[in-house]
Amino acid sequence: MGGYHAYVDDGRSGAEVNADSIDLTNARITSLKILDQKDHDGKLDTVVIVTMAYQKLVITHQDGGVTAKDSWQ
Repeated sequence: MGGYHAYVDDGRSGAEVNADSIDLTNARITSLKILDQKDHDGKLDTVVIVTMAYQKLVITHQDGGVTAKDSWQ
């Protein structure tokens, strides 16, 4: 499975910059639930709950290059 990248406004030019990335190794989706529920204003929202299993996880915060890793062998 590939990775996920979160983008945010850079606060200056309005351009989107990569803020965080999550990379998974040997990952698979083990369950998927789709729920319809009301938000605090009473409007209907769809919530997706994804459960995953993976061998290795690497999270990188791009500002400063801080990385956290965990793996199960």
